[in-house]
This record gives sequence, structure tokens and C-alpha cells, in this order.
Amino acid sequence: MKRKLPAIALLLCMSLCLYACDDEEYYDASSCEEGSYEDDFCEEGSYEDGSYEDDPYGYPSDDPYSYYSDGGNYEAFDAKDYPFDTSLGSAKELDGKIAVISMFVNDQTTSWDFDNETDQSLSELAFNNLKIASEYLEDTCKEYGRDVDLIYDWYEIPELAYELTVDTDYRTVDSGNQIDDVMSQSIQSEIPTESILEKVGASQVIYMAYFNTPVTNMITSCTHSYYKGKSYPYEICYMFMCCDNVKEAPAPFAHEMLHTFGAPDLYTVDEDGDWGINQEYVDYAEKTGLNDIMRICDPGNGVYDYNKIHNEITDITAYYVGLTDHSDTVDEWGFLPSEHVGQN
Repeated sequence: MKRKLPAIALLLCMSLCLYACDDEEYYDASSCEEGSYEDDFCEEGSYEDGSYEDDPYGYPSDDPYSYYSDGGNYEAFDAKDYPFDTSLGSAKELDGKIAVISMFVNDQTTSWDFDNETDQSLSELAFNNLKIASEYLEDTCKEYGRDVDLIYDWYEIPELAYELTVDTDYRTVDSGNQIDDVMSQSIQSEIPTESILEKVGASQVIYMAYFNTPVTNMITSCTHSYYKGKSYPYEICYMFMCCDNVKEAPAPFAHEMLHTFGAPDLYTVDEDGDWGINQEYVDYAEKTGLNDIMRICDPGNGVYDYNKIHNEITDITAYYVGLTDHSDTVDEWGFLPSEHVGQN
């Protein structure tokens, strides 16, 4: 089931100042006065217990969404229906106009009810986070001489927001490709990507998938990208709007969006060997307090700021997302080259 969301745009007309505590620069539930945005803790909720083995679903070898090694092409995708770069995915270069399509996802254990004030409020938070993250990325890219226009505003362009109902469970996000299979099929069949790109004058797209996760959720937001031809050409940011009692903030939105352009995490070892980030560097970055947004998403005090992003895009992240063609850090540590090398 798909439903475009002009109704959500109307519900979101409430002032975005709801996200700011009256007297505090940083968002802290204990300091918000009456009438400010709901406290930092998600509404109580529950989901059925369940455990998931590694890749429990699997799929037959003739699945049309299976990956083919010949340049990253997928048998199921037709260039007439979906234009994408077979080496860089749907989010190619951090440059020019980029459509950001928002998807409010109902899955097997979570759902959205936009007649419910709590869900309305959480959808407003998603918009606010996306707005701040997009503006942050645009402004930071200007410092690198890059003109980026992230087109995300579903108030202005209702075609940028959808409600999807999918037969999957968000808790399988780290258990193989099942969620990607289902989400990719839903995107292909229910979201008119080509017409959206034509409408906004863009040639690339990021898909933001918002899940109304409960207070008990311990799975953090993540991105399944097309780095070096892996995964699907659809660059999907899975945003779990509540994790460990805390609602998602703007900085994690920007962090996940950067993944779609090739940015690695800098707080953990690169186990897949795509970039070569090792434990020695992770320890060094922590010791030196590297303020790169791919390492840290708070102002350094462990508390999310819901009004501003304080983190930087340093030389290593700028290099891996294609804003620069050189990084002293990458050279010094002997990391692997960016996926953008040789693309421009």
C-alpha cells in the first residue's frame, strides 16, 4: 500500500520551534519547560519478542533482485523506469540538485497513525531533522566549493513524502538482505522516482525510511548504500526514530545521508575492508577528539542538539564523499582510495 502524504504536510504546519527548549541551547528533557517539545524519551511501546538468525530468509538464486557482478547491474531494473549510475547508485555525487524522498514505513511490528498526536509530533521531528541536516550539508559543502541543493521539503512538493506498508520487520536490518529486497521492490513499484526527478530537476536521489520504533528499540539508524557497487542502487537511510528511549536528532540524519555518498564510519573498524579504517585509527580519532560527523553526532557532551549540528566534515570524510580529491589523513594512514576517484 502506498499513500502520498499531502495530509502530513498539513499536519506539519505547526511551528518548528516546538523542538527547542525555551532556555537551553541543547536539547535536554530535564530542562524543557511546559509547552516545549515533548521530553527526549519516546512514548512507551512494545513489540513482540523475536530473534533473528543471520540471514534467516535468504532468497532463491533466480531472484530478480540478486546482485550480478557485471558492473553492478540488476536484472530487475530498467533504465527507462529508473535512472541510476551503475557504479555509484542513486546518490552519485555530492553536487547539484539531489532529491530526498521521505518514506513513512509501516512494517510487521511498527506503524504510523497520523491521526495520533504522538505520531504527528514524531513526523514533525523527522521533517525538522531533515531540514537541519540538509541545510548543514549544503552550507558545509559550500566551504569545499560545491553547490549542493538537497530538495526535501514535502510541504512544498508533496510528491517527496509517502507512506509505505511493507511485509518485513525493521529488526532484520542487520540480518542479511531481506529488508533491502522488500524495500527495493516497494520503491520500484510504488514511488515514481523518474517523474519526481524530472519535476525537481535532479538526476540523483536519497531515500529516507522512517520507522516509528518503540521505546524498547535498541537498533540504531543505519544506511544501506551502493558503495563500490554493493547492495542495491537505491540508497536507503533507515531512520529508527526512537532508540534506547531517545528520539533521533538532526546530526544522525546528516551522518546517514553522507553514507549514501561513500562516507565511512570513523568510530568503528571497517570490517568489510572497503576503506581500511582500523582500530589504531579509531583509537587515535577518539583520543584526539576528532569532531567529524562520521565519528560523533553530538556537541561533545553526549546530549543531542535538536536545533543545530556542531560536527564537521573533515578532510577524510570530504575525500570519501568526493568533495576533495586528496586527504592527508588517508595518505598518512594508508587507507583505500575513494569510490569517487576517477569518476570526475
